[in-house]
Amino acid sequence: MNKQIKQNTPTTPEGHQTLYNYEDEISLFDIWRILVTQRKWFFLVTIIVFLSAVAYSLLAPRVYQTKAILLPPLSSDVAKLSVWPKYKITGNKLYAKFMRNIGSVGLRKQFFEQNDLFSALTKDNDSHLSHGSVFQHQFQKLITIKKMGKRRSKSNAVSITLEGRQPKLIAKWLNNFISLADSHTVTLIANTIATKVDLQKKTLQEKIKLLRKSADVKRLDDIAALEEAIPIAEKLNLAEQADGFGSLRTRTDNLRLSTTINTIKQPLYLRGSKALRAEAESLKNRKNNDSFIPKLRTLQDQLAFLTNIHIDPAAIHAVRVDQPAYPPDYPIKPKRILIIVLGLFLGLMMGVFAAFVMNIVENIRQKGNEAYEA
Repeated sequence: MNKQIKQNTPTTPEGHQTLYNYEDEISLFDIWRILVTQRKWFFLVTIIVFLSAVAYSLLAPRVYQTKAILLPPLSSDVAKLSVWPKYKITGNKLYAKFMRNIGSVGLRKQFFEQNDLFSALTKDNDSHLSHGSVFQHQFQKLITIKKMGKRRSKSNAVSITLEGRQPKLIAKWLNNFISLADSHTVTLIANTIATKVDLQKKTLQEKIKLLRKSADVKRLDDIAALEEAIPIAEKLNLAEQADGFGSLRTRTDNLRLSTTINTIKQPLYLRGSKALRAEAESLKNRKNNDSFIPKLRTLQDQLAFLTNIHIDPAAIHAVRVDQPAYPPDYPIKPKRILIIVLGLFLGLMMGVFAAFVMNIVENIRQKGNEAYEA
């Protein structure tokens, strides 16, 4: 008996014995015997799990995905925004503004409310849900924006996807959402330009107003100066212009030619009372000073140019839709083949587990009966 124990007990290199029970091992034959013995439970659990996976793949609601591809606008799409040299915007800058707007929570919320997506995304028994909750936890997760191409690629192509259960409806929603973001971006730019133009127009109008007011004051000052010079000319009996009045005089003596330039300001009364009275009368009868104001016509031309600036948002686009959203033909969820295969694999695992559990239960029950009989 001792020899048999020693033979069945392996020793370590140091000669110490190691306790090892070969009865703890389970061979493949034992596993097979358990599966055959408990085949009823094995097949029952496997079939139940497999049929549950098949039923889920068939009954689970289908989810579709539609996609649109976007590119920066062409030069012709933004040409009408270049109506004012002081405000220039390129297609790439406008496209960048569009991308910021399409990712804006505010614009998505506006689209959500305008199209009553709350009713479309909820059921009758979801009346306890709020608009904000449905928007944040459902609609926001359905829209995905992704840059196409490699990370270091300079391509500006962007794909935008929308998921839902109604193919035609989600395609319509996505196209309408892109259109809303496009018009919203263009409207913001057009309003910015209009605001800057109006500010410039007001500045020019103030300058013109000041020039006209200054010209009117100068006209009154000239009239006052002329009326003051007229009595002086009459006392000096200068009805006509006095000799020597002016800035340029030329004299010829025999073979000598001399020119004298007088830069000293001459008194007005030297022009004679007749000329002074006529000029004063003319200034009093003048109704408009515009023709006598320097730079006024230039400012008026600039004002007329700004007044004629008109931007039609409908003729401008901030994005080029390379591929609009189309109703998808096939759902992306549920993935039936994958679910069935996983269901079969899980069913086999659960069947083996159930067979082992039932085998343990039967062994315990059998030992209990034997103990009771003994």
